[in-house]
Amino acid sequence: MCIVLFSDTFDVVLVDQVSAVIPLLKLKRSSKILFYCHFPDMLLAQHTTSLRRLYRRPIDWIEEATTSRADRILVNSEFTASIFQKTFQRLHAKGIQPTVLYPAVNTQEFASLDKGCSELQLALADIPQLSSASSIVLSINRFERKKNISLAISAFAVLLKQLSSLDLVNGSAISNTFVKDSIKLVLAGGYDKRLAENREYLLELKALTEEKGLMEHVIFVPSCSTVQRNALLAACICVVYTPQEEHFGIVPLEAMAAGKPVIACNSGGPMESIVASKTGFLCEPTPENFSSALFLLLSNSTNAERMGKDAREHVEHNFSRQVFGDRLQSVILQLVQSTAGT
Repeated sequence: MCIVLFSDTFDVVLVDQVSAVIPLLKLKRSSKILFYCHFPDMLLAQHTTSLRRLYRRPIDWIEEATTSRADRILVNSEFTASIFQKTFQRLHAKGIQPTVLYPAVNTQEFASLDKGCSELQLALADIPQLSSASSIVLSINRFERKKNISLAISAFAVLLKQLSSLDLVNGSAISNTFVKDSIKLVLAGGYDKRLAENREYLLELKALTEEKGLMEHVIFVPSCSTVQRNALLAACICVVYTPQEEHFGIVPLEAMAAGKPVIACNSGGPMESIVASKTGFLCEPTPENFSSALFLLLSNSTNAERMGKDAREHVEHNFSRQVFGDRLQSVILQLVQSTAGT
């Protein structure tokens, strides 16, 4: 309302996530509206009961109708673009197609990560279970069921069984002592104790860890700080990313920017951000497939370091803020020029 009633006219207004305000902003007729859709809201809402479906019906209609008022629509991945077209069929029938603009990470924030840094060492010291770890596998996710963190635990259990069967110590095998004492799986991420799902899922994951006999190997770090996250990224061998059909996924970018290979499901956004067998592995969402990828990285540190270096270069060239800014600037200039042309 302030923009419409009191502000000067803008060439372009960038609307993020929520499309409901677009018709109001269109009252500034000379302004072009650029809408960045991260994912259709109607697919994130629950439609589980008749009452919920009745409640959502007008909201879902408003979402599609107001989205159509944008002069240009951006989405965060080709995967989201395909979901957008399937969800907003009336827009698709009108020939409205979104443009992909991949999210970005601040590569400079992760470029200087050094596990020898005193600040990062202090952050790791706050997690005493890591004191005996020589190899860390890291998962960063909110503690929500849709993040499928249980896959990381099950895959780790398969990995330890595989490693326990080895009795050679050379460039491609790991001793039983190393298996029993040194490899840790760290499950870190957002956790809000006020949310029932967060509380329940954390308990479920701990129960699964106990069931698999991994209490000495799995470390939970809910609500980890940014410093702790950076310290864990600096110290880990790789990052496992377990959500299926993720809209895009910023964690793989952060991991690769930190020079760490990523193991993720072969669906959704990670298929566009990870270069298979070069910056990480794209796997079927089974414990066996994830375990095989983990073994390839843990049994050959040189391979992990090479992939980490490639991952870092990949993010700098394709997902840095500079690249994002250049692409966004190009889209904005096209909108402005189209206005001038008319």
